[in-house]
Amino acid sequence: MKKIIGFTRAHPAATLASIAMFVLYILIGRLSGLAPGDWGTWTGGIGTVGTLIGTIWLSTAQSRKESRAETTLARLHAVGLIVRLQVVAHTLDLACMELEFVSAENYNGNRLENAKAQIATIVVWSLEELIPLAPLPDFIAAKLASARARITSFPAFAESVMRMSGLQTPEQRFQYANELLKEIRITKTLVESAQSGCIDAARKFQIEP
Repeated sequence: MKKIIGFTRAHPAATLASIAMFVLYILIGRLSGLAPGDWGTWTGGIGTVGTLIGTIWLSTAQSRKESRAETTLARLHAVGLIVRLQVVAHTLDLACMELEFVSAENYNGNRLENAKAQIATIVVWSLEELIPLAPLPDFIAAKLASARARITSFPAFAESVMRMSGLQTPEQRFQYANELLKEIRITKTLVESAQSGCIDAARKFQIEP
């Protein structure tokens, strides 16, 4: 009896659904005009179906519980990343500002070096830190993984673009700076989008960043 009461308290929705289904079967039996001798078979059928439903419910209960726990953990990790992502987005914005002043007529190598130096200060997150974020919507983990790859590979990217551009003419140097600016802007968009998703996760806890 105690087990039944405990189950009822722990799973009120399942209890109500079971009662409703039992009542429905009784009504169907009465409307079908079952003879007194048929009620035993009919009741046995109800018990079989109820047992099957209960088994399915219990077998999936643990899975649902684990899923809720994973989602809660993911939101906690997201909350912890909000300020960090804000700092990274600001750093990328500073790098963009350096390159936005570069033009074919006004090429300044110092601004390019300043932009590279800004990005070099970014401490990126590890892939292990992103794994708990996988249950969150909007592909937050994937966006941050892509942003991480772009930030860590930026020196190699800059070197590759420099070799292709040549840097012999003002136009080539401007093209070089413009390609770097495009890459930084893409990275910044990924970080800001992920940060927005983390803020949405924080609101689930009624936390304002």
